[in-house]
Amino acid sequence: MYAIWRNCRLSYIEARLRIYIPTYVEGICRSPAAMMALGDLRRLYGNCLAKGMTLALFDFDGYMTDAPLPKVMTGAKKLGHAFVVMAILRGELTTALVEAARLARIGPLLPGEMPVDLSPFGPAERRCRTGQTSWETWPRGT
Repeated sequence: MYAIWRNCRLSYIEARLRIYIPTYVEGICRSPAAMMALGDLRRLYGNCLAKGMTLALFDFDGYMTDAPLPKVMTGAKKLGHAFVVMAILRGELTTALVEAARLARIGPLLPGEMPVDLSPFGPAERRCRTGQTSWETWPRGT
């Protein structure tokens, strides 16, 4: 199985890293309801951490694993939305993508392929609320 993206043939794993995850994160940013839900999850996750509790996210393609996120991203099993959401909540999305690209030996992800990292929740959330919807035009490092 492969995908065609920007005139290139991508393997299943490369397509996951270059297309699926960035597009999913962009979709979250474009939806005010999804951003509000993510904010609610962020608060719930913080409360769980403060109380020493574990937050479990379930989705159709999710599964239990202790594997590090970059290994999950490059694994043969499906990558459920819950893995991406948990990476955002933990503040690990960007670093996990960079490490997954290294593990998959696909070369570095280009700046336009990197999703907005919603983990700091400040600048990205403000951008979404002000109507800036394209992650490709967002300034880096903010």
